[in-house]
Amino acid sequence: MNYVSLIGTLEGSPRVVNKKGLDCVECKITTTKDVINKAGVRTQKIETHVVFAWGKWSRILLAHSSPNLKVAVEGEIVNFFTHYKGRVFKHTEIEINDLILM
Repeated sequence: MNYVSLIGTLEGSPRVVNKKGLDCVECKITTTKDVINKAGVRTQKIETHVVFAWGKWSRILLAHSSPNLKVAVEGEIVNFFTHYKGRVFKHTEIEINDLILM
């Protein structure tokens, strides 16, 4: 099963990109997690996730989103590879299947 659920903050503004010949909306979501290091000090770990949406979710993101907006996203992990200067790079993104703007 390929299922992802994220609650985080929208970073920047969504942008329209072309994937597989079709337009979709791409944006970044940051999530935070409390971590205790070896010294016993609690710190926050911040991770950035690239998410993209098709159809109605793309229209909702473009119309109603703003930077620092809290969002909840459900979707699936999508991996793809690109070639650049003879090297292969793996990219991981999340395709939105459901979205809640908070």
